[in-house]
Amino acid sequence: MLNKLGLVALRIIFVFILGLNASAFGEQVVAGDNAPRGARDNVLNVADLLLAERFVLGLEIPTAEEFKVANVAPLGAPDNDLNVADLLVIERAMLGLVTLSPIDLDSVAPTIAIATNDISLVGGEAATLTFYLSEPSSNFTESDVAVSGGTLSNFAGSGAAYTATLTPTANSTAAATVNVSAGVFTDAAGNGNIAAAQLDLYVNTVVLTGITISPTAYTLYPGQQVSLTATGSYSNSVPVI
Repeated sequence: MLNKLGLVALRIIFVFILGLNASAFGEQVVAGDNAPRGARDNVLNVADLLLAERFVLGLEIPTAEEFKVANVAPLGAPDNDLNVADLLVIERAMLGLVTLSPIDLDSVAPTIAIATNDISLVGGEAATLTFYLSEPSSNFTESDVAVSGGTLSNFAGSGAAYTATLTPTANSTAAATVNVSAGVFTDAAGNGNIAAAQLDLYVNTVVLTGITISPTAYTLYPGQQVSLTATGSYSNSVPVI
């Protein structure tokens, strides 16, 4: 570790004397430019090399965005690993020996929408839910979905679209709700999601009991009609759906 630090220190002194830098392009970020932390100056200089060195040595922990900006090696095909190779590429870019393409940073939080194929459920029915993400995610899971008034099953999907089955609670008239809270999954840039708008489903799975049909027997001839009356009761109050 000390040998790496010494090598970098010697190179920094040489680069500092030259005072070379790079400029940002529009809204894009200069590759390797992370300093000052939280307020990058769009200039690739010694401060950026020193900060990248501290990331490599484990003296500071980079954010997902800082990691993406500092990870520049191998040149043209970053390997998602911060090491001495990244420091050398940043140094060479400062010296004008290589050219780094500007990096587009994604700072937009992904959104999620919840849809259903059936908004009103009765006994024996289940709804198919679809979750639409504005950006692909690799860590959106069934545990990110909060359900009341029913159970979730058959969760499947990948990227930006997922499906699941919602089965309402038996013998209930309590509405079922489906939620996805903020920050439970991320996009490829590490941005946490915005909370979904709650999905509400009407439920009536109460079983009718004590059913009586009258008359209980009747002989019908062609062309005749008969009126039947069914009476019964619910075990609790039932809303009109």
